[in-house]
Amino acid sequence: MNLSNTTLACLGGHEPPHPEGSPEASPNPEENTPGEGWRVILYNDDFHTMDEVVDQLVLALDCSIDLAAVLMLRAHSTGRSIVAITTRQEADRIAIILRSSGLQVRVEPV
Repeated sequence: MNLSNTTLACLGGHEPPHPEGSPEASPNPEENTPGEGWRVILYNDDFHTMDEVVDQLVLALDCSIDLAAVLMLRAHSTGRSIVAITTRQEADRIAIILRSSGLQVRVEPV
């Protein structure tokens, strides 16, 4: 997988959960996220173990276990985590992989 157009959000870009707690809530228009393109947001849930989420992030992002753990913990502690900023095609591919295991994700423009 070529991630040359992908920014993995490992050091910043997290936001608090939407007030409704729903992945379908509209994004904050004043968010400042580095990069261009489309972001993939992973939402916390009470159904998957932390290890399951890390495994799926490693698979979807082709990243290290350490990075996947950071992204998972951000979603766990804040309710959501931007896991990638990339092209629309790559964002959709990442979302499909994460959704295939039942994780809640959203793809939205930056």
